Amino acid sequence: MESRIPLPTDSLYKFWALFGTLCVIFFFGALLYVNNSYNERLFTSLVKLAELEDIQQTRDLTTTEMTTRDSLTRLLEIAEYDKHVFICSCLVGIGLGFVGSLYGFLMWYRKLQRYQDQMMELEYYKLRREVSKL
Repeated sequence: MESRIPLPTDSLYKFWALFGTLCVIFFFGALLYVNNSYNERLFTSLVKLAELEDIQQTRDLTTTEMTTRDSLTRLLEIAEYDKHVFICSCLVGIGLGFVGSLYGFLMWYRKLQRYQDQMMELEYYKLRREVSKL
């Protein structure tokens, strides 16, 4: 199977830089997804709770309706806790991805790219000298 996306496999530092960047993008997307799903769950549960409150004002709730109300209230508490846990996890992932990316890019430049640029510059001057001698 041929890869259509050429991945730089010549340096571990390039890998760290790209993997860290990918982690930042992934966890940022996950953060948006978690927030969106929490909002959907919140609004759906609040509408159902409001309906149950309207019913409660007109008559007493049945056992099933009281259980539903209690379950929805508990579901909102759990969703709030889960949101905080997922957001903290995503922020940790974003932070680790950023640090990994920063480390990879810095080390790539300091240990490899700077010397490759110097080698290319020396080759350029060498070729210019050879051409001028002709």
